[in-house]
Amino acid sequence: MSVALSSAVANAQAKAMAELFNDAELLVYDGKRPANADVPVNGQKLLLRFQFGNPSFKNPRDGLLVANDIIPELDAPASGTATWYRVLAKDGVSLQDGSVGERGSGADLELPNPEIEKGQEMYLTYSHDVKGEE
Repeated sequence: MSVALSSAVANAQAKAMAELFNDAELLVYDGKRPANADVPVNGQKLLLRFQFGNPSFKNPRDGLLVANDIIPELDAPASGTATWYRVLAKDGVSLQDGSVGERGSGADLELPNPEIEKGQEMYLTYSHDVKGEE
């Protein structure tokens, strides 16, 4: 049996998370994802860099956060296959890691094509469901 959050609790958790994401960066890498978000990046190649705004998200509804406009990647620094991402707070503290895959893959972050070419432009929309973590 799993714990079920009320909308009030889910929204409070979502608001706390949204505060941490203000001005944060979402960095997309190739290679093996670290064991957790506290393990440093070690040899994986940075493929894409996105910047959250401030405020980073619209007001949550039933624990769902939908990002405000995210500054796109206009010149990918390297080519490779995107396999995971990390969100870093504006002070550099790691906030979240997740998987990357193509649309429909069920990955945490779905891209139109995870094969990235150096110099490529990429735009991103992002949402996070706090209740989906139950």
